[in-house]
Amino acid sequence: MKTILALLLLMSGAALAAPQAGPDPAASEESPSSGESTEPAQQQTPPTGDESSVFDKLAADPANRRHGRMAGDGWFDVPGTGTSLRFGGFVQLNVIYDPQNAGFPFGDFIPSLIPMPTDHTPNTEFDPRTSRATFETRTNTEKAGYVTTFMSVDFAGSESGGSVQPRLRQATVSWVGPQSNISFTAGQAWTTFLDLGVWPEVFDLEGPNAMTGVRQGLVRGSYAFGESKKLVVDGAVEQAQTFVANGIGLKDRPDLMARINWQPGWGHVQAAAVGRRLVAESTAGTGRDSASGWGVSLSGSWHVPGTKRKDPPSDNLGVRQDSIQFQAQGGSGIGRYVFDLGAAPTPQDAVYDDATGEIIPLEEVGAFVAYHHWWADMWRSQVVYGVVSVDNLTLQPASALKRTTYVLVNLLYRPFRRMDIGLEYYWGERENKDGQTGHASRLMFAVNFGF
Repeated sequence: MKTILALLLLMSGAALAAPQAGPDPAASEESPSSGESTEPAQQQTPPTGDESSVFDKLAADPANRRHGRMAGDGWFDVPGTGTSLRFGGFVQLNVIYDPQNAGFPFGDFIPSLIPMPTDHTPNTEFDPRTSRATFETRTNTEKAGYVTTFMSVDFAGSESGGSVQPRLRQATVSWVGPQSNISFTAGQAWTTFLDLGVWPEVFDLEGPNAMTGVRQGLVRGSYAFGESKKLVVDGAVEQAQTFVANGIGLKDRPDLMARINWQPGWGHVQAAAVGRRLVAESTAGTGRDSASGWGVSLSGSWHVPGTKRKDPPSDNLGVRQDSIQFQAQGGSGIGRYVFDLGAAPTPQDAVYDDATGEIIPLEEVGAFVAYHHWWADMWRSQVVYGVVSVDNLTLQPASALKRTTYVLVNLLYRPFRRMDIGLEYYWGERENKDGQTGHASRLMFAVNFGF
């Protein structure tokens, strides 16, 4: 674990010293366009991707098509209101083949769910659950800046009789000051502990096992420094929830978040921290205890010098240049903020000890690194490797999750505007406290059309 963290930290140091290699193309996500870089005018058309502020990038949600050259598409004004509206989203079908039981048959590859021992039962799934719909508004207050709203739903809810239920992803209202350097957001959104700028270009709905992220209720304030707004500081209070094994988790004080994000020309670097109060009672209701939890994260991206394609792009893919994305994170009692641990079959924040009446936080550490490569104008690939490790307690059973590994390789092609086709290969491993391991692989073909 220490070796993995050291490698990622050294990589971030190299990124800090890197020369400029062009503008940051990170605004590739679902974005409630909540900021401007110029003074707004009444009934002003929302900005294009190049003009929108860094707030848009930090508020983003992966995979939506409203970015880059399409960031200004689809808006229409409501006469006499100062408000613009936009509908969007995408339809995606995943054709999944698992040569063995991967633990979850749909478009989330989750190593922590891999059966133990390996179950060699094959499965094929046609999965449309990743498809998404979004709705945005932007209102010009003339003197007080912009007020924006944003809603997003997918279809990854419960399934019954061949039908799937819609699932709310985000629902937020934001205010951006007239100088576009101050903003406040309230609602359900991605946690401040997440760095969306390092989300790899993959069809996998979950993403790397070691990535931090959860969507939940929050109130967040942001401040951007200087005219360039390349340095943004965020503070937030967010939904409290304790995932505890052998006990009943309670919701006490809000989780506290802090984040700083810097976006120079060669990529970006982000540091984030979370402070928590874990509260739980025994399943028998005979005791209650609390403990402190904490977590830190360092992440970033780097545009590899000398890899920028010189031929003009034939679509809205923006700057076509190889890049590296990375994240290293760790802490105590933050399992629900880590993708793989939050989805694990047993809670990974803490364990309640009936013998002592104490709640004991679980310590974990994780890291991933990804490389994005351009083969040609419309052809590109992503390679991802991630590891998560839990420091098991003596009182945990032998079957307790200890470690997961995530590997992904893909090939993506955009035949025409708004359409993506891709083939992805996944491999994962789960290791338990007793050393028992389970493996799974997956081949997934996906078609995605944005609207």
